[in-house]
Amino acid sequence: MTGKGSCPRVCSLHNLKIAEEISWRKFCCPVHGRGPRMATLLVTLLATESTHSAFHTVEHPSTTPAAADAPNIIFIVSDDLGYNDVSFHGGFGSIPTPNIDALANGGVILERYYVQPVCSPSRATFATGRHVIHTGVYDPMNGGSGDLSKNFSLWSDGFKAAGYTVHNVGKWHLGMSSWQFTPLERGFESYYGYLGGGETYWTHQEGSALAFWDDYEPALNSSCSSNADSCPVEYYSADVFTAQAQGVIEAASMQSKPLFLYLAYQSVHSPDEAPQALIDRFNSTMGFAPRRTFGGMVTALDLGIGEVVKTLKETKMYDKTFIVFTTDNGGPADGFNSNWACNWPLRGMKRTLFEGGLRGVGLVHGAGLMQHAIGTTAAEFVHATDWFHTLLRLAIQGVAKSAAGTGRAKDYATQVRALFPSNEPKFELGDGMDVWDYLSGAMSESPRLEMIHEAHPQTAEGKTDGNGEALRVGDLKIVIRSGGQVRT
Repeated sequence: MTGKGSCPRVCSLHNLKIAEEISWRKFCCPVHGRGPRMATLLVTLLATESTHSAFHTVEHPSTTPAAADAPNIIFIVSDDLGYNDVSFHGGFGSIPTPNIDALANGGVILERYYVQPVCSPSRATFATGRHVIHTGVYDPMNGGSGDLSKNFSLWSDGFKAAGYTVHNVGKWHLGMSSWQFTPLERGFESYYGYLGGGETYWTHQEGSALAFWDDYEPALNSSCSSNADSCPVEYYSADVFTAQAQGVIEAASMQSKPLFLYLAYQSVHSPDEAPQALIDRFNSTMGFAPRRTFGGMVTALDLGIGEVVKTLKETKMYDKTFIVFTTDNGGPADGFNSNWACNWPLRGMKRTLFEGGLRGVGLVHGAGLMQHAIGTTAAEFVHATDWFHTLLRLAIQGVAKSAAGTGRAKDYATQVRALFPSNEPKFELGDGMDVWDYLSGAMSESPRLEMIHEAHPQTAEGKTDGNGEALRVGDLKIVIRSGGQVRT
């Protein structure tokens, strides 16, 4: 390996907390290895704050085996990808994404798909099927402050109870104040990635500390120079995460259990860094240098996804796999968060409650879709909270029944609930629902008619910080406050 550099001298406090079982030197200098519900929803939106803060006593669930033909499920997240940053949306200035486009055009494009306006809230929503008003995860988790409560089981627990092998590659950002909030303690069998919100792409540093993990140990086999130009290209995070995902897929192909892989790329979160060869692809088409770099980052992501799909085909797993691709929030545009995403033609961006902050890039592809649904666009509501319920139902129902359009959500709700402890907090108004019948093509209408976008409580001092309050019912949307700005 080339470009070996010295260890950082300072560890941040939260990294020292997470390293409670690892020596100071080993962590800081690792050897890298439609209806009249608006009033009810509005009251809920304005009045709700999370009350689930204490741990509950876990009662072990009864297992509900996955179907004999349960598909492999790969859930791919891009960080901070804007609505117009993929070419299948076809807007002016979009970036060529042939591999992502192939999944979209060979699957179902989610045209009115909504996420939370910022990172950790969306990820907590994916993993629990619960809205932020019930998890209390309103903002990104910074360092050792804030963790996703262990009151809630995660989708990883559900898939494991159903008989899946479950693995996590990439960004976590759901808690790191102690090991109990990290992936291996939240149902995953393996973890490879970083626990915080962002870091450098080649040197894998968060602030001054190296922060890259292989299960409980520091990852990679040497530190890289702080000069990214001297770093081996294989250190670039999109390539590292792709290679790790390929390894997980190859190992799973030799097992009898179906695979659930949560693949959360760093791309395209700031800092804006990409291999120069990929940046140079945009020299003749983009006059703005920062956007060229961003284009290189998106290209690296797209190439990585292409390699993951290639590995699925090589291991004969592709035809038995269901893929979800999503962003975690709207893109940070115009230099916000030091980034240059594009949400055209939508108003707003990351951290706002306008469409550009909430309406995400999303698609589904693969096993279980009915033939007539393939190559279509789903124009009705799907929300980030829905993945939990929808994917676990797919696991229990299996491919053949799904592709034939037999069975309905109500037929599987009890079996999904049986995957989790009996004293799990109940799902409430605003939480997710099973939209599989809509996505698969078995039904032409989504069961989701409304969404609470955000209900960020004000501080005790009455400050209007956070992400604001907004909800959507059919074609009606009310934005009471977006960020610190009061609007109607």
